[in-house]
Amino acid sequence: CSTHHKNSEELLAKLPIQIHKSQSKLEVLNIGFGCGFTADRILSSNKVDSLDIVEINPTVMKASRIFFKSYHPNIIKNKPQFFLLGGLEFV
Repeated sequence: CSTHHKNSEELLAKLPIQIHKSQSKLEVLNIGFGCGFTADRILSSNKVDSLDIVEINPTVMKASRIFFKSYHPNIIKNKPQFFLLGGLEFV
């Protein structure tokens, strides 16, 4: 994780949401929390109703809360669902 990669990670969230043609609010699944930049960008969109985040390693989420907390205003405000298991198990 580094703030150097923040823009590219946010773009991973921004593009699919912008090109999605549905008129209804989206329910989004983010597999792999990492730094949390992608998840935070997902929640910044008014097209998103809910976000489920799946992360296999609890240390990743703990570290992100400690080191990148100031970069997660939308995660703090919108409280997505976190699931601690592998992405394949979840799907």
